[in-house]
Amino acid sequence: QNRRSSPDLSRMRLVRDGDNLPALCNEIYKDPSLYMQVAEVNGLSNVTRLTPGEVIYFPPLKNS
Repeated sequence: QNRRSSPDLSRMRLVRDGDNLPALCNEIYKDPSLYMQVAEVNGLSNVTRLTPGEVIYFPPLKNS
């Protein structure tokens, strides 16, 4: 059985107006503290101001 909400699955997310990376990490992983790892994977320098229409990759991550 596939668990589509599992943090061990890679996901892509289209950024909407008002999105920020900690909030998206909370949505995807249920852990906003993972935002720095996601920022590094995506080469992002500003995690609070994302560009609408940008696609963010959310890799499988483990909570430490």
